[in-house]
Amino acid sequence: IYHEALVHPAMVLHGRPERVLILGGGEGATLREVLRYRSVREAVMVDIDGEVVAFCKKHLADWHQGSFDSPRARVVIDDARLFVEETREKFDVILSDLPSPIRGGPAYRLYTKEFYRVLRRRLTPGGIFAMQAGSGNLVQFDLHSAIVKTLVSSFRRVSPYYQYVPSFDVPWAFAVATAGADPVRLTPAEVDRRLRRLVRGRMRFYDGETHPGLFSVPRHLRDRLDRERRVITLSRPVYFFK
Repeated sequence: IYHEALVHPAMVLHGRPERVLILGGGEGATLREVLRYRSVREAVMVDIDGEVVAFCKKHLADWHQGSFDSPRARVVIDDARLFVEETREKFDVILSDLPSPIRGGPAYRLYTKEFYRVLRRRLTPGGIFAMQAGSGNLVQFDLHSAIVKTLVSSFRRVSPYYQYVPSFDVPWAFAVATAGADPVRLTPAEVDRRLRRLVRGRMRFYDGETHPGLFSVPRHLRDRLDRERRVITLSRPVYFFK
C-alpha cells in the first residue's frame, strides 16, 4: 500500500515518465514500482547507506523483486541532497522516500525550502515531485502540515493525500507538487486508461477507483493545513516527533 501510494499518483499524472529519480528507498520497493512503467528508460536511486542497500538486496527479495539488477536501474550510494545539488541531470518524476525529519537528524536538510527550490530545477518541464510527508495521525499532524507549507513556498500546486498503512497502524501522508498539473482532476477512467497503457502487471492497491479517494481530504485536515504558517529553512530545523 505504501509504495503504490507513493509512486503511482505522480507517475500516472505525468503520463509518460522516462527518467525518474528516487531519493532514499533503500529496500528497493519504490524502485520496483517505478520499473513497472514501460516508458521508464532510467530510474536513478540515491541512498546514503550502502550497507542497508546491500542487506536489503540480499535479504528482502520479496520487496525489491530483482529491481536492483534491472538494466534500467542506476543505484548511487551518496547523500541525496548533495546529488540533487551537484547533478545537472533532469528528471520527469522525482520521488522522495526518505526518513521523516527530526531535529538534528541527517534528513531534515532534504525537507527545507532551499532544498525544494534546487530540486525543482532538476525537473523537466511538466515534471512531478512526490514524497512521503510524515504521519497523517492527528497527534503528529504538525509535522506533515509544516512539510506541505514548505512545499507550497516552492511549487505552484501542492496536493496532499492520505492512506491508512496497516504495517504503520496509522494513516500515512503523502504530497504531490507540480508546476500546475492537478492530480485531483484525473478521473477514475483516465487513471485506469493510463495504467493499462503504462504499467506492467496488476496493482494490489492502486487503480482508478482508489485514486480520487486518496485526495478526498476531510475538512478537519484541510482546516489544519490552512492554519499552518511554518516554513522550514536551513537555518531553522523545526521538525520533530512529539
